[in-house]
Amino acid sequence: MYKILKSAAIVSVCVFAAACASTEPVTETPVNEPHYQPIHIKAGKSIASDSKNANYDENKTTTTVARVPVMPELKEEPALKSSVKIVSAPAPKVIIKPIAKAAPTVNYQIANILFADGGADIDAKYNSKIAEIAALAKKHNALITVYGFASSRTKDTDVQTHKNINFKVSLQRAQSVAAALRRAGVKKENIIIEALSDSYPLYSEVMPEGERLNRRAEVYISY
Repeated sequence: MYKILKSAAIVSVCVFAAACASTEPVTETPVNEPHYQPIHIKAGKSIASDSKNANYDENKTTTTVARVPVMPELKEEPALKSSVKIVSAPAPKVIIKPIAKAAPTVNYQIANILFADGGADIDAKYNSKIAEIAALAKKHNALITVYGFASSRTKDTDVQTHKNINFKVSLQRAQSVAAALRRAGVKKENIIIEALSDSYPLYSEVMPEGERLNRRAEVYISY
């Protein structure tokens, strides 16, 4: 019995010694844990969502490097051909404008011609005055302006008829003076007429004298 136990102990010691002699240092097999990867490297299938990330260890395959797109070479663009032709501008033409006639330096009332009640005929006593105006106008190529007026009194009529009568007679008086000036030699284009009716009375018409003085034509000369 003693021999059997002794033999078993010896065998155990031998087995333990053999095991110690033959055993090499144990190293752990590295585990490929998921780790941060640059954006241009993908491991196996694309990881599109968190649900797939959980199965990453089961589906991993050989690591591949994604192909990074290469920027194309910048080619020099051909110069655009302009359709605009550069044409030398012709020399500007020199335009000589005639000197404008200076404004009149003389402008005054040269005559005041009176008329009969309701009439437009020029009294013979104004003939010399008409000749004087015509001579001055021809000498200076002057402009003659004739304003015809009427007194404010008429027969008993409505307002509209009253105004029409006075305007008409004032126009006839201005036209009568203009016709006399043309006969005396003044150019037609140098005469301007205007009818002002009874709008500008010079005198009060309480008395007949005031009414008489308002039946008039005023003559102005400018040169």
